Amino acid sequence: MTGSTQVLDTGVLVGIAVAHDQHHGKCLEFVLETDEVSYATPTVGNEFRSKLPEVRDRLSRDIKRHRSSLAKQISKKRLNRTDLVQIREQILDTALDAHRFLFEFYDQLAQQGEIKREDLMDRLSDMATEVHEDAAKEHGGFNTLVSAWSGGVDNYSKIEEELLICEGDDPDVCLEAHHIAVTLGGETELGTTNPNDFIKQQKGEPEERKENILRLTALSDVRDLSIGRYP
Repeated sequence: MTGSTQVLDTGVLVGIAVAHDQHHGKCLEFVLETDEVSYATPTVGNEFRSKLPEVRDRLSRDIKRHRSSLAKQISKKRLNRTDLVQIREQILDTALDAHRFLFEFYDQLAQQGEIKREDLMDRLSDMATEVHEDAAKEHGGFNTLVSAWSGGVDNYSKIEEELLICEGDDPDVCLEAHHIAVTLGGETELGTTNPNDFIKQQKGEPEERKENILRLTALSDVRDLSIGRYP
């Protein structure tokens, strides 16, 4: 456990709330590693409430679509390791938002050896339902792990002028996180699943955005909770 206050961006909230979001494991681990509060800023909270139903519906639809495709192409009653690898490599549609999770799911099944076709279909049906449940329920639930910041936000126009981050509401998120850090004192980390906007150096910019944020704000760190390429 750490003693750092955490401020979370929208992608991290989605990752905590949705079991089959690709960032779920890493985001949940992040909020569980601190004994301080994890906050959603006002901007993040509004975006999260708007985005969550859409994410859940899309993942559920993707899993159901994959299940339907699988039912048409696979007739064997018992699937062995070769069959499962074939499903992962040839049948699973890479365009699905649920692709990464399903890829890893089949990878684990292949390592186990085999599964009945009926059991596989049942598990896919369960997954399509699980995306609508609170994925953090085993840890007290989403609302136990994440608190909405209600302490208002001051104006930081001078800092905003020097921030390199400029996409959408991202500057607001950064400034709200700064305000939380200033208000509470101590170590405050910003967790993000969007390293391109919050961390990496962009073409024509003089420094990495993480360095820029840490230089201008009271934040102690910007943590990258995104998932790299696979397999």
